[in-house]
Amino acid sequence: MFCSKCGNVLNDGEKICPACGAPTERVPLNITTTLPKDTLPGMGWYNFLVRVALVLGCLINIYQGVEALTGFIYDSDTEVIKQVYEYYGSALKASDVIYGILSLFMAGFCIYTRNRLKGFKIEGPGCVYGLYAMNLVLAVLYAVLVYIATGTTPGLLVYIEAAFAVVMLAVNIVYFRKRRLMFVY
Repeated sequence: MFCSKCGNVLNDGEKICPACGAPTERVPLNITTTLPKDTLPGMGWYNFLVRVALVLGCLINIYQGVEALTGFIYDSDTEVIKQVYEYYGSALKASDVIYGILSLFMAGFCIYTRNRLKGFKIEGPGCVYGLYAMNLVLAVLYAVLVYIATGTTPGLLVYIEAAFAVVMLAVNIVYFRKRRLMFVY
């Protein structure tokens, strides 16, 4: 809720606005609520997520999914791919298939999340949290599966992907907690 005098975000149970000192008259934020423009929280990150990050995330997940399913994750030469799978066995192929399918699912979830955010749906921020949490789980799962299948750790990219997911999860939790009342539909 917001202070009716200055538009500051209020915590539940606050009797006096911490920003202006006015007694609080709680006003829910919705499309018809008019607040001074300088009191609205910034929406730059939201716009970046909706217009760029989630679309790129979808495309990257499609690319990774196809790459894993085809074996091109190792090389573009089909003979090299065959040799990799012959050397490491079916466990590596199964790991790549699981990773590929889950990456394609993640691509679809990126678009679903984008649509939830774009429509200011109440579950929009939760979808963002879920998306980056799933990215983290997928990176760790793939690292474990590759280790089990090959006895070696996967490339640095998997660890970068996991670290990126942790950072994005934290950033989005902080960002959307400050804007939770904007997602009301």
